[in-house]
Amino acid sequence: MAHAERISGEEYIFQHDNAAVHTAKIVKTFFDTNNIQVLWWPARSPDLNIIENVWGELTRYVHRGAKQFNSLQELKIAIEEGWSLISKKFIKKLYKSLPKRLLEVIERKGKCTHY
Repeated sequence: MAHAERISGEEYIFQHDNAAVHTAKIVKTFFDTNNIQVLWWPARSPDLNIIENVWGELTRYVHRGAKQFNSLQELKIAIEEGWSLISKKFIKKLYKSLPKRLLEVIERKGKCTHY
């Protein structure tokens, strides 16, 4: 296993959700080459990170109406517009849902939740 990264004297360990795109050989090679320690995480574990909901919201905005882009610049503009439309109210709602998410994980004994 690679060593934990030290930044400003502190040790960091990278965490991801073990999705296939994060465990591809090229990704593992990048982590190893750059001495980035990755926290072991079980596959198909419940996702409690509210950023996943934010990414979903952003993706729905960017690709609304099956939108296709003719350039990287067009895509970048759409992402920036979508990001600016994500409200603090939405983020607070997600944050406030964390205790319920945790309880559901416990009740379902670590299996998938409805979140």
